[in-house]
Formats: sequence, structure tokens, C-alpha cells
Amino acid sequence: MTQEEIIQRINEVNETRFKEMNGRSIISASKMIEFISKPFDKEGTAKRCAEKGATDPNYKYAGMTAEQIIAQWEAKADESKHYGRLLDDYSEQKFCGSDNTMALWKMENNFDYDDRLRANCLGLDQFWNDLTPYQYQFVGREITVYVETPQGNVVTGRIDWLGQSQVNNKLFIVDWKTTDEIKTKSFGGQTMMGPAFVYDDCDVSKYSIQVQTYKNALVNTYGLAEDTDVVCAIVNLQKGPVQPSNKNYIIYTEKVPYSSKTLNAIVDFAVQKRKLLKAIEAEQHQA
Repeated sequence: MTQEEIIQRINEVNETRFKEMNGRSIISASKMIEFISKPFDKEGTAKRCAEKGATDPNYKYAGMTAEQIIAQWEAKADESKHYGRLLDDYSEQKFCGSDNTMALWKMENNFDYDDRLRANCLGLDQFWNDLTPYQYQFVGREITVYVETPQGNVVTGRIDWLGQSQVNNKLFIVDWKTTDEIKTKSFGGQTMMGPAFVYDDCDVSKYSIQVQTYKNALVNTYGLAEDTDVVCAIVNLQKGPVQPSNKNYIIYTEKVPYSSKTLNAIVDFAVQKRKLLKAIEAEQHQA
């Protein structure tokens, strides 16, 4: 199947079957992951960090109040979102634009004077160049996909970048990140909830479930490949070179084993949890 045929298949299924989903319980992949993750105690954690910083001058939060720590966290999160949006735009220009539209985009976004933006974009370029031996070709970006579970619940999401190998026709799902750190272990061995209870409640687990939801869609909704013929990766673009690769990106493979059954169970769990939370909220308002 060619790159054009892959996109055509996805669009055709979305235009026909997805329109029939009226009345179904639909949830986004990001909201689904939120429902299986333990809530982050921002205030309590910031308070503990401030207390440690008051006695340890070498601690990264030394001399900071809990309020200042929270403000720093929120500022970093906003910055990551900002550069994430810029990276999406750069990806569009690189794979879908022209030399002139790319030049205009760089001018409008202060590319020559923004060190982090240039570093992130260089990381994307390096990653793409490192795919050369595998002969991957660009298929599409920001591709909306969905999966319907046997119980009739639906999860939707968007694939950041999709490629296809000209060597073995394997599909490659890439999820771009622009965060300072992606945690690969949970704090204190904390695990996720519901059907995901066996997995660490950390960034890599969450991102793995996200990309594998997209994989589940390509395999079972669109019939584009067997599960062994879809590769997933989380690629975190950095502010500068990292070791040992000396490249501006870090690549993470899935931490969670692929299982369509488990992924469907996670969707059903999240939809049911959302219903229960709404019901509890309604009860509290009536009390």
C-alpha cells in the first residue's frame, strides 16, 4: 500500500464509520490517560520540596517557597506547550511546505534568534536523517484516528507523524515531545489505575499507551497492518546535544507491551470512570 493509499483509507473510514458514532461514548486519548493516572498532589509536593530546600543549599529548589516552585513548574509546562506548537508548525513546513513557506515561517517565528527553537528543529532534522538507512518515507502528520471497543466505547487521537519503510513496509508512529525531562520511573513505585494497574505511573508509560492506542487504530480500525508491522517511538527534542548520541533528541520505545485487549479495557474503564465522576458531582450538588 502506498503512502497516498494509507491516507485515503484512513480518510474514507473516518468519513463513513466515524459519522455513525453519534450517541456513542467518545473520549480523547489524552483524557483517557488522565483517568488511569494517579492525581498529582501539586501543593503537597511543592511544600515538601520547599521544606527540603530550606535545609539543603544544594537542592535545586533551595531558598524557594512552595508558591515559587509551583510557578516555576507552570512556567516550564507553558514553555513546553509553546515549543510543542512551534515544532508541529515546523514539521508541517518540513514535510508539507515549500522552501518559501519555510523561510516565511522562520521569519515570523524569530527562528534565527531563538536558541531553543533552533535546537528542537535540529533534533527533528537529525532524527529524520538517522532514519535514512531504513528508507522511511513520510506518510502524514496530525492524522486523526479512532478505535471502537467491543463495548461500543470510542477513543480518538491524532498521530503526530507517520512514516512507512520502503524496505519492509512497516509503519512508524512518532510522538513528538519538547519537555525538559521524560520520567521513566514512577515516584515510590506508584502504579496506574484500572486495567493499567501493572504499569509504572510515569511519563513513558503514559506516552506508550497513547502511541499504542494509535497503533491499535491502524491495526484494528483501518486494517493497515498487523501489530508486528507497526513501530512506535516517543521522540523528545532537546535544547542541545545529549550523550551518548551527541544529537538533539532522545528516543524512547514503548514501555508498555502492546495488547489490543488491554487497550480496549483501558478505554472502557476511562469512559465508565468519567460517567461515575459526573454522577458523583451531580449528587454533591444536590446534597
